[in-house]
Amino acid sequence: MVITVPALRERRGSREEVTAEVVEEVPLVLTFNGRQIMSTMTVPGRPADLALGYLFSEQIIEGMNEVESVMVEGQSVKVLTRDPFRVVVSRRVVVSGCGGAAARIREQRLPAVTATASLSAETIRTRVNDLLTAVPLAATGDLYAAALVMPDAVWSAEDHGLQNAVNRLIGRQLQEKVGPGAWLAASGRITAEIVITCAIAGFPVLASFGRATALAIDLAEKSGITLIGEVTGAGMIVYTHPERVVA
Repeated sequence: MVITVPALRERRGSREEVTAEVVEEVPLVLTFNGRQIMSTMTVPGRPADLALGYLFSEQIIEGMNEVESVMVEGQSVKVLTRDPFRVVVSRRVVVSGCGGAAARIREQRLPAVTATASLSAETIRTRVNDLLTAVPLAATGDLYAAALVMPDAVWSAEDHGLQNAVNRLIGRQLQEKVGPGAWLAASGRITAEIVITCAIAGFPVLASFGRATALAIDLAEKSGITLIGEVTGAGMIVYTHPERVVA
């Protein structure tokens, strides 16, 4: 994921040849029932996780019971459903992205998260800080990272965008049939798109080192998600549904 490249360092008029560490970036192509539906730039590794997580978060599939096969060839993923004539119909309720794209919300279709959870503030701080330690490039902003925190395990994933990192975790969760009780820790700014994805996945708590947007907070309140930002070793800000956070 991290490779070295030759470079020239300039410092106060002096120059020297050095090697610089950079993050790899590779294309991933997703084909669904014989039709290419998504192409994105990502980090190498576990492409099936990202592809399946994308299909789930876009509400194109509801689970692995709909999937007949997953074929991975390098960074190309081909997914075939049990109904091979099924066409892609995404029910995504938020359209957003970098560059200030408009968002359209159909609140009546926003999934409601009713899962109960009781987490100590110390646990939340520990998990977010552990994520930044496990993925040092997330602390510097070179990558985004997310962690799926379960009762008996913690998985982490990183990518050039937080949405891809979250989708990777959801894709792995689908394949390994993880039960309820998981919540999400993250490294970056929380947008409406991330909150919608957590609502679709049923995560009751989303805690991040970064801040949340106003729209993300509004959607978290309405969907029943406990949204937490600015998590550091010293504290945090609980934006919505604080009843799940105990002292």
